[in-house]
Amino acid sequence: MEKYNSNLFFILANILIFGVLFYLLKSILTPFIIAWVLAFLFYPIIRYMQRFIPKWFAISLLFSLIIFLIILFVILLLPHIENQINHFIENLPMYSQRAYNTVAIFDQHLNIKPTKFLSAMADHLESLGTELLAGPKHILDTASTFLEFLMDIMIVPIVTYYLLYDWKNLSVDILGFFPEKKRDSVDIMLTKSSYILRRFLHGELLVMLVVGIVYSIGYEIANVPLALPLGILAGLICTIPFASLLLAALPAFIFSLMAGDLFMLSIVMVTIFMAEFLNNLVLTPILVGKYVNIHPVMVLLLVLSGGVLYGVIGMILALPTAAIITYVFLDRKSRVDTVS
Repeated sequence: MEKYNSNLFFILANILIFGVLFYLLKSILTPFIIAWVLAFLFYPIIRYMQRFIPKWFAISLLFSLIIFLIILFVILLLPHIENQINHFIENLPMYSQRAYNTVAIFDQHLNIKPTKFLSAMADHLESLGTELLAGPKHILDTASTFLEFLMDIMIVPIVTYYLLYDWKNLSVDILGFFPEKKRDSVDIMLTKSSYILRRFLHGELLVMLVVGIVYSIGYEIANVPLALPLGILAGLICTIPFASLLLAALPAFIFSLMAGDLFMLSIVMVTIFMAEFLNNLVLTPILVGKYVNIHPVMVLLLVLSGGVLYGVIGMILALPTAAIITYVFLDRKSRVDTVS
């Protein structure tokens, strides 16, 4: 038991040191972490394609497919998203008036007085469009930020290519850092951890895709303002508990109430129900739940903590990292219990 405690302390100390170093170097490491995640997800595809074609050709085909999908997104969806955003900005005064009228209805029937906040919102929403358009421009005007972004875009595919090409050799090199007598057990642990992480990420990506499609199609049918942006946002954040409800479902519900359109309200409610049902009761338990047995409150804490410390990458990797750490601890404890 004493040996188990010392090993546990050693593992915790290493995790703490790695976390601090990663936090201090996160601005430099971010493109490399993104490249590693992409290589980790795509390596099984490359390994399968190697049965029929050379490795370099398989990687080139994969990159070509990704570039094609990005171009397809830009051609088909980006103009539609831009039109919806511009239409929303142009109609902000109308939406503010609708909001005020909705509050007035509650005032008339329920004797609830419109607050000063809502009055101020109606006064200032007209200038919000100009501020929204000016905000990104000010950010892009900073040369250092733009150059850093450009460098990250250039680094990610290059590092991803080399990681995919040398993935097997890198795995062998990692085992070389451990004592020879422990390499077999470390290899088993890394294989199991990789399996958990890969299945988790694949499952999460599939959940995000399905939820985003359901929200986008439903909102488009209901003619909700910002239908595609809200649908895409719902897919991206659906792995965070209640985030899609608060940031994607609630705005659509408010828009439908302000419009006073029963058809829009019905379609929005059906869309929210279907998307959240698939997310929470079907897809997530089947594809993700068996790999991450963590309480929802702890899930929220981990995701938010990862976001605060490491940004989007931290939010994505928080849960699978916790799942792997939990597996390592339980595995070591079971071995100690077996020996004792």
